[in-house]
Amino acid sequence: DLVVDTLTLEDGKTYYQLDSTKLIDLLKDNSDSHRRIIRFINHEVLSLTEEPVADLDIGFSSVALDERKEDGALVVSLPAGSIGLFFNKAVPPMITKIKETSPLLYSGLQVGMCVDTLTIAATGEIHYHLEAKEFISHLKQYRDLDGGRIVRFIQNNMPVSNPR
Repeated sequence: DLVVDTLTLEDGKTYYQLDSTKLIDLLKDNSDSHRRIIRFINHEVLSLTEEPVADLDIGFSSVALDERKEDGALVVSLPAGSIGLFFNKAVPPMITKIKETSPLLYSGLQVGMCVDTLTIAATGEIHYHLEAKEFISHLKQYRDLDGGRIVRFIQNNMPVSNPR
C-alpha cells in the first residue's frame, strides 16, 4: 500500500509525516499552485522521511532535496535557470563537472552520478532513458520553472528506472 511521504509546495517548503487532515488542508490552501509535489512510498518497503534538522541554505533559489536513498540515488528539485552541471553524451547522461558557482554544489550530487529520470511538474511528464541532448533540451525548455524540474540521480553502477 502506498502512503504519502512528503508534500513539497511551489515555494519549496516540504512537509513531512502529515496526517490526512493536515495534508488535505495544505492541498486546499494551495489549490491554485501548479507545482505541488506529493511523494508516495510503499510503507512496507521504505520508512517515512523524517524532517531535516535544518533547511539547506546556500544563498541561491531553494533546492528541495529528497534524502539520499539507501541505494545511493538522490532526487533534486532544480532551481530556475542554469544549474552549473556538465554531462557526457552517454545514456544515461553522467555528471562530468560541477561548477563552483552551481546552486547544486552542496546538494550531495557528485561527479560520476547519472540522470535516471526527469519529471516536469507542470505537465506531470516523467522522462526515462534520456540521451544527453534530450535531457539538456528539456532542462532548457523549462528553465524558468523554479522547482518544477525534478531529477533523480543515481550512482553510475546502478540500473536505470523503467516506466511503470
